Amino acid sequence: MATNPMQKKARNSFILGVLITFLIMAIVVAFLLYSMLNMKKAEEERQASLVITYALKTDVKSGDTIDASKLATVTTDKLAAPANAVKASALTENTIAKIDLTKGTIITDSMITDSDSPLTNDLRVQEYNMIKISSQIASEDYIDIRLRMPSGLDYIVISKKKIEIPQIEGVDSLNTIWMKLTEDETVSLSNAIVEAYKMKGAMLYTAKYVEPGTQEKATPTYVPSTETINLITQNPNVVQEAKTAMYNRYQTYRSIRDSINSEVSNVDEDDAKTGVESGVAKDISTTTEQRKSYLDSLAGNYRIKIIGGNNGENRLYWNIWQNGFLDICF
Repeated sequence: MATNPMQKKARNSFILGVLITFLIMAIVVAFLLYSMLNMKKAEEERQASLVITYALKTDVKSGDTIDASKLATVTTDKLAAPANAVKASALTENTIAKIDLTKGTIITDSMITDSDSPLTNDLRVQEYNMIKISSQIASEDYIDIRLRMPSGLDYIVISKKKIEIPQIEGVDSLNTIWMKLTEDETVSLSNAIVEAYKMKGAMLYTAKYVEPGTQEKATPTYVPSTETINLITQNPNVVQEAKTAMYNRYQTYRSIRDSINSEVSNVDEDDAKTGVESGVAKDISTTTEQRKSYLDSLAGNYRIKIIGGNNGENRLYWNIWQNGFLDICF
């Protein structure tokens, strides 16, 4: 049967159209596959270039502890991240900031160090109110406790301790500090306190570190009495390392102990006893008074606080504090 030329031409055109369509589809599919492969490769390269860093969620001061609660995980490009950004393994419970840092800062190795006061089994929070507190001291500062003798000789009793100042009715205490001390430090400071009470003109005072994150812990120079040394070396709550260090300090700086003994022995025995009794009684009274104020604030007791006006101004107003105290100003 003869094929109509027009039909043949139409069939050939159809077949050619189908072939061209398949060719275009193949090209499109190949292009899509190529693009997908390139995108996958680019994503793999991007993922490979990402690193996990840690940024601060809050401002921290030099010497502050940096723990998980203060850090946020940030994923960033290697090129944008600091070369010495810290890894998780570098952060421990003793990690502190060397310098003041602001919120959002990515932590690097050069910004942190390990604390000089690691957690030990004998670490306790101790409260003291007989130490002269410098005017610019605030909570979370690092200090040395020093003993100044009547002769002018000056010794470091306890070194580089982070302090907290308790608040009474929302106001920092004027004469009380909290510190975490080990057993041997507590015993040594107690010895220094008693000796300061014995000698008229002796004084325990604080000395603040400027950059606690970078400044090394000072070496204590105060040498406790022989009786105190014996107590420390026999105390089961004092770790062996501290016992050894205290014994070595006594052997190395025995001349310092001799100087202290000389000044203490010059004090009349009755005067020394009176000084100790008076000092202890004052400490107890101060602690009791502050404890009562603290408990009153917890109970929400209302008390009136009178604040005088300036230059005889006749002004009167009142305000109720959140803790239940009433201010009357005139």
